Amino acid sequence: MIKQHGKILSRTKKIDAEGVEFKQGQEPVHRTLKLDQKKLKDNSKTSHTILTENGVTTRDVVVLSENE
Repeated sequence: MIKQHGKILSRTKKIDAEGVEFKQGQEPVHRTLKLDQKKLKDNSKTSHTILTENGVTTRDVVVLSENE
């Protein structure tokens, strides 16, 4: 959270998750998720998500939204 003169300018949420998927007869798959969300005082938002499988990025998405 970023504040200036007692007012909130932005809020940040971060998520880092890891897991391993095991299937019979297959090699284990190691997956990670990294999510970074920011919400500004004007209610605009940004989200950045990165998904990986076995260290290789499978998705890298940035979403920007403005207050309507």
